[in-house]
Amino acid sequence: MSKKPLTVLLPMVLAVTLLAGPAAAWSPDDGPQFNNPKGNVGQRFKVINRIERAIANTPRDSTIRIATFLMDRRQAVDELIAAHKRGVNVKVILDREIASAPSRRLRAELGSNRKHRSWAVFCKNSCRGARGQMHTKFYVFSRVGRTERVVMISSGNLNNGAANMGWNDIYTITKSLPVYNRYAKIHAEMSKDRPVMPKRQRYRTHKSGRYKSYFLPNPFARKAKDPVYRAMQRVHCRGVRKGAGRYGRTAVNVSMFWWADDRGVYLARKLLALRREGCRVSITYGAPGHRVARILKPAARQGRIALYDSRRDRNMNGVVDLRVHTKYMLVSGHYGKDRSSWQVFTGSGNWAHGSLSGGDEVMLRVTSRRAYKRYMNHYDLVRRVGAWQVR
Repeated sequence: MSKKPLTVLLPMVLAVTLLAGPAAAWSPDDGPQFNNPKGNVGQRFKVINRIERAIANTPRDSTIRIATFLMDRRQAVDELIAAHKRGVNVKVILDREIASAPSRRLRAELGSNRKHRSWAVFCKNSCRGARGQMHTKFYVFSRVGRTERVVMISSGNLNNGAANMGWNDIYTITKSLPVYNRYAKIHAEMSKDRPVMPKRQRYRTHKSGRYKSYFLPNPFARKAKDPVYRAMQRVHCRGVRKGAGRYGRTAVNVSMFWWADDRGVYLARKLLALRREGCRVSITYGAPGHRVARILKPAARQGRIALYDSRRDRNMNGVVDLRVHTKYMLVSGHYGKDRSSWQVFTGSGNWAHGSLSGGDEVMLRVTSRRAYKRYMNHYDLVRRVGAWQVR
C-alpha cells in the first residue's frame, strides 16, 4: 500500500478539522448541584467550579451579570478578567464592607463606570434598600456554550471557604426568557446603589412556570408578610395523596445556616405548630441563635421533631470550621390546594430579620418532584455524615 507524502496529508487533516468545527463548549443543565466539604477537591468545589466553568464558556459579545456578597477567590477573578478581554460584557456587584484584594483587583481591571461594557461596583449598604447588606448570590449569563439565558442562584459565595467550610447548593435555570429578564432587571437596579423608590417596590416577586423568585428587602415586612412564614401557612399536615409526604403526613425539612432574633423565633414556633398538627418535621442547622436553640432543642429531646447540629471543630481549636451554609426548606405533601405537592425553597437569605427587611436577598421556590428528591438526597447525606442528632 502506497503512502501519501506529508504535504498531501496535512491539508486533508486541516480540511476535516474545519468541517467538523471546534469542540462543543460546555453548557450547564437545569437543576440543583451541591458541594461536599468533606469530599475530594472536585466534590468540595463542585458549586464554585460550576460558576467558574460557566464564566469560562461565555462567548464573545455575551453578557455576565453577577451579584454576590463575597468574592475573594483568585481563580474566579482571573476568569472574569479573561472573559472581559475576549469581548464578554462583565458586570459585577459586590458588598463594600467585605471587599477583598481579588475583588478590588477586578474593579481596577474593569473600572466602575456603569456606562462601559464591563464594570465592577461595590454597594455601600443594601443596593436596593436603605440599610443592611448586599448579601444575595446570583449569576446571570446571556449565553454559556450553546445554552442561552442561564440563571444560577446559590447559597454560597465565590470564596474557598464556601467549598471547604460549608455545605452549599446552587440551582440553575436555563432557556427561560422571563426568569432571565427579571434577574437582569433586578441586577440593573442593584447596580445603581441607591434605594428603590417607592419603598414598596423594593420587594418583588416573579413567577414563571415552576419557578417563583422573591427579591428582598421588604422594608414593611413583619411576620404576616414574611414570604417564608406565608409559605409555612400554606402547609397542611393531613390529606396527603399520591405518594407525597412521609407516612401519610406532610414532611417539612429545613437546612438553615444563620437562624436568629425575633424572626427566627416565630419561624421556629411555626414549625413546632406544624408538628403539633401532624406534620413530620426535620431540621439541620448551622448557626442557631440562643433563643432559637432554646425552642428547638427541648422539642427534639421530647421526640417531637428530628434535629441535627452540623457544627464541627475539625482541628479542635475551639472554632467551628464546618457547618451547613445552605438556606433551604423542603415540603412534600399537602401544600395550598395541592395534596401531592413537592416544593423547594432555596436561596441566599438566612432566617433572621436583617435578611427580610434590610439586605438584598433572593429566595427561589421550585415546584418539582425531581428537584425535591435531589434536595432530600443532599439533606440525608448531610444528616448521615455531616451532623449529629440532638437528643
